[in-house]
Amino acid sequence: MKTILNYKNIYQYLLNSCICPEEIKTISLEYIKLDNFYRQEKAFPSTIAAQLGTTLARLHRDSLNHQELYQFIAETDPGKLGYQNPNYSAQLLNRIEPEYFSHFTQESIIFFKNYHRHESFTSAVAELTLNQHRCCLTYNTLKLNNILISRDWEKLISQTEQSNQGIIKLINWENWSWGDPAFDLGTVISNYLLIWLNSLIVHPVIELQKSLQMATIPLEVLHPSIVALTQAYLSSFPILDYYPNFMARVIQFVGLGLLYEIVEISQWQKNFNNRGLCILQVAKSLLCRPEQSFNAVFGMAESEITNLTNLEPSSIK
Repeated sequence: MKTILNYKNIYQYLLNSCICPEEIKTISLEYIKLDNFYRQEKAFPSTIAAQLGTTLARLHRDSLNHQELYQFIAETDPGKLGYQNPNYSAQLLNRIEPEYFSHFTQESIIFFKNYHRHESFTSAVAELTLNQHRCCLTYNTLKLNNILISRDWEKLISQTEQSNQGIIKLINWENWSWGDPAFDLGTVISNYLLIWLNSLIVHPVIELQKSLQMATIPLEVLHPSIVALTQAYLSSFPILDYYPNFMARVIQFVGLGLLYEIVEISQWQKNFNNRGLCILQVAKSLLCRPEQSFNAVFGMAESEITNLTNLEPSSIK
């Protein structure tokens, strides 16, 4: 797959889809953070997820194997060619020695002890993070609180042919890099799973499987959004032709996104409880058994997701 374009296309994408930090205050009347939207509405319209999938696909598709852009990054900011999450990667790849315990919260140490207990788990994380398929621009911190949705999203979708224009915008681009597109898609899907996991009823006497079933926001409620997001992405960017194991990597990056969330909570909020243990177990399944985890994440088989013949062609030019 070869993309033929110039810098103007990519810069136009950035202008349409991104907001600089200094603009955030002035645009708050027109947009709302996606996590706040979901919290207020207590609903997860699949149409919004599809718009997000299309927006993300455009970033990846328009920069795929773009040699001029790659060379520009190599000359101006070479660190962006091999980006790893600076706060978490080293601790996930290496055991923390006792002499460094003072640098971490007690909750973080408990998490890392549980994490490093399973060699297959740590090996899967190492293989994933060290063997990324870096081929395009990536956002790298695609959390729901970094995504803005227009307050008039329904009106915009009904009135414009290129329905994603102006509906979704991304903020806080500090960690962008030349990276693996599966990482971005996996990260945003992990945020949908966190809506489910953060609603679990947890208690030391309640078994993990029971806790997963007792969530106040069942995973089944989120499946339509996760499916719409992924199908819109694949419809706009047929990456499977170029990256055959893309979906398996996406599932693994969903697990890595959950791990990053646990590290962040345990380190900064000083909290690692039974819910953290539940999230850790889910992350382990996704990273170590991605093919077997597909139905759990999407609520359907991989073939149903990747078979896009009945979808309308993308309107993105």
